[in-house]
Parts: sequence; structure tokens; C-alpha cells
Amino acid sequence: MGYEKSRKRWSGSEPSSIASMLTQIYEVSTFDEARAISEIGVDHIGVLVGRGEFPRELAVEAAAKVAVGIVPPSNSRRRS
Repeated sequence: MGYEKSRKRWSGSEPSSIASMLTQIYEVSTFDEARAISEIGVDHIGVLVGRGEFPRELAVEAAAKVAVGIVPPSNSRRRS
């Protein structure tokens, strides 16, 4: 794909390129955060699940509470 074609594709000049774009936000850590971003239509919402070894990492029980905040059409994803 040449530079001009690539630039056109991302410039928004072709409506299909915008319609096929996905949005994703990871390391969501609260119910309210999950609800707010899923209500605006974010496609993928991730929660970092673990034993507290990394910042924003949540225990399984806390992650489950965050997941309850996700409303369709968003998809949830876990990273561990």
C-alpha cells in the first residue's frame, strides 16, 4: 500500500475506514469507570487481574465487580 493510499485511508475520506475502527481501553479499575466507558461505546474493556504485583492489578473478586459495570455493546477482556 503506497503512502498516498495509506494517508487517504486514515484521513477519514473513506467512510468504511471509520466504521471498522475498534476502540479499547485496558486497566479499568472501578465499576463507575467501566459503566461510563461502555456507555459511550468502547468496543473492548480490559481489567488487569492478578495478585497485586503490578499497579492497578485487581483480585478476581474486585475484577468481577468491575465487569458488572460493562453494558452492551462493549466486550470485556482480561489480561493476566
